[in-house]
Parts: sequence; structure tokens; C-alpha cells
Amino acid sequence: MIIKNKARNLLISISFFIIVFLNFIAQTVFVEKYYWLNVVKNYGLISISVLLLIIFILSKHTRKSLISSLLIILLAIVVSYYSANPYAIMPWILMVVNVDTTNYKHLIKLWVIEIGILMLFVAVSYSLGWLDESRKILVRSDGATRYSLGYVYTTFSANYFFHFTIFYIYIRTMAIRYSELLVLLIINYYVYDLTDTKAAFIISGLSILLVVILKIYNIRVTENVYRVVNKYVLIVCTFIPIILTYLYGMGYGVLDELNRILTSRLQLGWNAINIYNINLFGQKIEWVNETQYLSEIQYLYVDSSFLNILLNYGIVLLFLILLSFYLLGKLNLTKNLSYLIAISMIGIHSMFDPQFLLIMYNPLIIMPGILLRRNILSN
Repeated sequence: MIIKNKARNLLISISFFIIVFLNFIAQTVFVEKYYWLNVVKNYGLISISVLLLIIFILSKHTRKSLISSLLIILLAIVVSYYSANPYAIMPWILMVVNVDTTNYKHLIKLWVIEIGILMLFVAVSYSLGWLDESRKILVRSDGATRYSLGYVYTTFSANYFFHFTIFYIYIRTMAIRYSELLVLLIINYYVYDLTDTKAAFIISGLSILLVVILKIYNIRVTENVYRVVNKYVLIVCTFIPIILTYLYGMGYGVLDELNRILTSRLQLGWNAINIYNINLFGQKIEWVNETQYLSEIQYLYVDSSFLNILLNYGIVLLFLILLSFYLLGKLNLTKNLSYLIAISMIGIHSMFDPQFLLIMYNPLIIMPGILLRRNILSN
């Protein structure tokens, strides 16, 4: 029995919507007000994983795509077994093996609509006093006050809106109006002013500025630029923070000032490497972050997405992620300006922020599935 494409795409869209919703709500203060939401999240992700597995079984496959997909699912099982968060990998991997060129753009549009509505809901709830954040207000050592705005940590709202900005630009591309860009910039600044989350604001601003320049001067991107950027941007963005962390750990004093500018990210990364080391399939790591200790003293967390993936989930998974996006660029499966902007800005942001692998922030993480199913569609 082979499931029809229309039913298949509908079920995948519903599954994607629920995965994003459950993970988003788990990062709001609602989970502290209603403790049962975490239980709902975990059981919900298990149920959706089962549904996605059934969809996969009932879908059409070539021999090559079936073997590749089964190996990836096996890897996800192994990594989940070793991980401290077994609910993180499997739903994402099962989305990947079900995604293809006919539905990934629709899923990104669905993500923009869903996250926009959810962020608006949290903002209204926060404004009306439904979400108590008295324990979530932080004061930096430099005196800056940071508000969580209804989320369990102060950077979450800024990082959600950064990703919303990137993917709103992605779906609107060059048709986006200057008034829309201005609204995005104003909201980004407002969130930055309340949360003191610098990286998200700076990269959002650069993304908006880049689009303005491209529109004003009607710049056309060449074939070589598409190929080079789409193939190599994530590889470069992966190795920069890892190399800097190792050089810092080896005692290169010139990096002390950079470590200070990056709010001790290099030092924290080096500490984590020394404590946990790096292995093939990841490990159980108990991070000590500021959602547990509301100070900047007792803290151990790696903010670089790529170093975080390396420590949490191992060399094999990080290698396959980088290989997948390299092949997407090499095979010209992502040759459009909106993707080039999105993958570049997401890559730069992920060098020192941990959201790259989180589907509720970054829907591009489902795109490796295009490689698995592209031959099926062409046949």
C-alpha cells in the first residue's frame, strides 16, 4: 500500500506543525505555570515520530533512497540512545526522510505563519500579565537588565524573532517591500532593547541591509557565487568557532579579548571539551545554564551550534549535516537568492548561538531530505 501524495503532504504538514508547536511552548513560561505541558510535549513528540515512521513506510522509495533513509534512521536511534535528550533527534530525522522538493517550501511558509502567531500569542499573554517572569529577569555584570518577555530565558524571544526575520525574507524574497523591512527592523530593535541580545539584532540588521542593497542596485548573483556560498558557508561557519576554541584553550593570549567580546563563549567551549571530550555518536551532557541558575557565575553551556552538536551528538551526525548541505549546493538544488541569504545568515548566527539544529528555530534543517527523495520525484 502506497500513500497518495496529497494525503502524505497533509500528514507531513500536520506533523511538522505539531513538532514546532510542542517545542516552542516548552520554551515559554507556560511550562512553569502548567507543569503537565512537558509531559504532553514528550508524549506528543513520541506519537508524531510514530506517525512519521508510518508515513515513511507507506511512501514510495527507490532502493537507494530506502537504504540511505534506513541508515540515517539507525544513526538517529544510536545518537538518541547516547543523548541526554532522546526526544530531540528522532522527530527531526523522521521529518528529514519524509521531506522532498514538493513540500519543503510549503513547510517553511507554514513555519513562518505558525511562529508568527505563537510569538504574537506569547507577547499578548505577557502584556496582559498571564506570564510571570519575575524570576526570569537577569542583570548582567555590566548592569544591563534583560527581560525574558514570557520565555524561560532572556535570549529566546530575540532569537525567535531573528529567525522569523530571516524566513520571512526567505518566503517574500525580492518582492518584500521597504515598509515590511522597516517593521522587521523596528521590532528587532525593540526586542534587543528589552533582552540585550546583541548577535540576533546585529545579524537581523545586516540581513535587512543586504536585502535593501540588493533591491536598490538590482544586483544579480552569479552562478559561481551560488555554488561557492551554498557549498561552503556552513563548513566555514562550523570550523571557525571550533578552531578558535582550540586555539584559545592552547593559550593564545591574543584571543582573550575576543573571548571577552563573545561573553566567554571560547572559554566555556574549551571547558566543555575538557570535561566531556568528543566522540562518534555523542553523549549524555548535563548542561548548567541560566534557566537553572539565574546568574552568570554557575554556568556551563556551549553556545556555538556546531560545537554543541559535536559534543552532544557526535562527529558522525555533524559530518552528515555538513555533507548534506554541501551536496545541496553542489547539485544546485538550492540555487535561489532567498536560500543564499538564509543559509549564510543562519550559518553566521549559529557560529556562536545554539539554535541551528532546533526545528522550531531553523526549518532549513529539514532540507537534507531533498537529497534522499529527489530521484523518486524525477522518476
